[in-house]
Amino acid sequence: MQDLLIQQGMDHASPEAIEAVQNFSATFDDPAIRKRTVEHSARVAGYVNGFAGKQVDDLVYDVAIVHDLVDRMESHPNQIIRESAKNSLSNYMETRSDYHGMYVCCLLGGLSIVEATAENYRHGPAIDLLEGASTWSSGDFEDGFIPASYWEIPSPMPDIESMADLGEEVNLETLLVHGSEMIDKLNIPPVNEMAQFKDAIEGLSFSAPFFEIVGYDGIAMAIRDPALQTRFRKLGKTAQLDQAKRLHSDARKMSVDQMFEVMIGSGKYDIDNVVEQSLLDIGDFRFTDQANRCAEGKFRIKSIGSLAAKIDRYDGEDPMDTFAATIIEDDIVASSEAFASMAIKMKLLESRGVVKLLPAHSKKKAIYAQGDEQYLQQVRKALIEAGLDPDEYLDAVPKDPDAYQVAKITFIIMHDGVETPSEVQFVTKEIRHEARLGRLAHGAAYKSGSKYVNIAALNRIYDRKSRMTNDPQSPDYLRVNGQSLERGKSLMHSIRS
Repeated sequence: MQDLLIQQGMDHASPEAIEAVQNFSATFDDPAIRKRTVEHSARVAGYVNGFAGKQVDDLVYDVAIVHDLVDRMESHPNQIIRESAKNSLSNYMETRSDYHGMYVCCLLGGLSIVEATAENYRHGPAIDLLEGASTWSSGDFEDGFIPASYWEIPSPMPDIESMADLGEEVNLETLLVHGSEMIDKLNIPPVNEMAQFKDAIEGLSFSAPFFEIVGYDGIAMAIRDPALQTRFRKLGKTAQLDQAKRLHSDARKMSVDQMFEVMIGSGKYDIDNVVEQSLLDIGDFRFTDQANRCAEGKFRIKSIGSLAAKIDRYDGEDPMDTFAATIIEDDIVASSEAFASMAIKMKLLESRGVVKLLPAHSKKKAIYAQGDEQYLQQVRKALIEAGLDPDEYLDAVPKDPDAYQVAKITFIIMHDGVETPSEVQFVTKEIRHEARLGRLAHGAAYKSGSKYVNIAALNRIYDRKSRMTNDPQSPDYLRVNGQSLERGKSLMHSIRS
């Protein structure tokens, strides 16, 4: 995997950017440090390709390759290293046009803003809870090891309001590079355990929630997974990890295609992995079932770290959403009908021994719905019309009108001796939008401790994301916001002075 990432990073970045980081690495006498410097940069570029390869210009890979040079130029205590970083950046900029060079500087300048915000979590609430935190640093423990009890400290809740503001302040391409670097740091952790601890805190409290807010679910998953795995290893909870690895491995043995074949049967479906499949199983799908019912949605196989967290929370019980799909319909009627159609199909498959219907943790039945009375009435009506008695088969949970409305079916897919706990949920486009960018997003804010979510800011971020392009003919090509431009000009001046 690591070799593949390095190769992909090298393939997409320019030779001049690669030469810049190689020249800088030559400053170090230790060949291991030289190798580590180049390979880290290449892996970060490889992750950018895996998560957003179809959306970004090749200059973003150059930013990923040279991103560490700015920090070395501005803050490294060794003057020789500072000058080497500056010279390497300057030589690279000489090979770019003014337009392209300024774009690169705008993205690089934004990284310092993102990293300064992230640093607040590395040295913030969780660290303050540790005994003696104000008097020690990462070097205070022998060999860098820390007490296991430190890993039990809960991660501080994210400040959603400030995260939305940050998403507006910098270019999304800058965020992609930061997220890719975070993933690399968590997957190839430093030797010092306090540094590992702070990386995990940053990943769980800042980076993963942040990327969920701005709509990069794949990056959020890829950050949360190694952070959670590290935490469970440090706490000695290897049984939960082993169980999670088994579930994850079994789910991947039965491919996403095969899972959709079970759910759709003789219908037609199309799967789009929005992330390089070697990294994660997450993406979009569209299908037409036997009744010519068309729908679209999202799917994912839960990561090992997230599975372990649920297993731990459920006292060893297998989570029922190892594989999960969300079917998104136009309205409540269509969603209820699709739910009822799938429920009938699952009952039939159960009679044939293909699936086994099982309720999820804390649920009474495998066929479940929650929402206001109008929603639940429509779900019951659809089930009755499909030939299923809701009094016998449906676990209907009334909720307030402003609550999340969803219908779910949980089951185990049995295939070639492998059992995969699975969940299909049904929502409307309106509910999904409200959960991301509307009234239900406020609920997420209250849960996190924030009192307010700037919905307008989130909408603007999603709009920018939809317009991000690598097409030179597009008016949005290499577009930067005003704040990024000012930082870019300042950085370019520093590099050339």
